[in-house]
Amino acid sequence: MAASSRFYMHIHNMSQQGLVAFLEATFADGPRHQEVWTSTITITWSWNGMGAGQAYTACDRSKQAARDTASRMAIQAMGVNTDNLP
Repeated sequence: MAASSRFYMHIHNMSQQGLVAFLEATFADGPRHQEVWTSTITITWSWNGMGAGQAYTACDRSKQAARDTASRMAIQAMGVNTDNLP
């Protein structure tokens, strides 16, 4: 379960360190027994200017997976190699 939110954890930590500013919108759609979660991460500012002003959206059956995938796309857009993240 820890790995499912590692990219969101990284972008949150980057925000706390002043390396990035972002907005997050996450919502569910569909009947309760077949919910599809949509998460959008919008980079409003980044230390290197890469990815700023862009929105990254992902959909999945779980909230955590959608948020994690959108976070991974945003981190990659800032030029960070996600293969090397712990």
